[in-house]
Amino acid sequence: MKFLSKRSFLLAFMGILAISLVLAVVIARQQQDIRQHAAGEIKTGYDAWDGTFDQGNNNLITSTQITTAATGGQLTSISVYIGQVHASPGNHMQVALYSDTNNAPGSLLGSSPSQALTADSWNTLPLPNITIAPLTKYWLAFNLDGSVTKFGWGTGTGNSAWRYSTTYDTWPSTFGSPSSTGTKPYAIYMTYTDTGGTNPT
Repeated sequence: MKFLSKRSFLLAFMGILAISLVLAVVIARQQQDIRQHAAGEIKTGYDAWDGTFDQGNNNLITSTQITTAATGGQLTSISVYIGQVHASPGNHMQVALYSDTNNAPGSLLGSSPSQALTADSWNTLPLPNITIAPLTKYWLAFNLDGSVTKFGWGTGTGNSAWRYSTTYDTWPSTFGSPSSTGTKPYAIYMTYTDTGGTNPT
């Protein structure tokens, strides 16, 4: 009976441990990813696609809020997960970076050239020479010229904001009052170089 009692206790303990691990993973996936994914580079944002798409956001600005790591640096690119792509010539996207003002997009910090999209993959657009501050909120934004193009939702929760009726290849210097907001992030992240030589915490 003592053997059975110990075995039952061990099984119960293992069950509790398994549940705890599952809960830890679920909680972690609710947050944005901040990681050093290559020597001297930091990736911050939502780099996991949840398997679903949004579409029809052509000629409007779509943005998601992120917070940087404990280390700043120099921005190199913004990446967005793209599914189906609109037929040419409506197969392009641009990205931009906005500051944060009271948890809403603020001033334009920079925008990328237009780039043709690749379907069913992460599309990375270069956006260099912008200084990224540590532990700071930013808004990663994109605009498309094709209504059929699909772009992925990210996992977990996060703030998104939209500015309607913004012609493709046009980036206002200030975002203004968002036309709409939501609490689901897009599958979008930025990569920047750690110029200080230290790792994020």
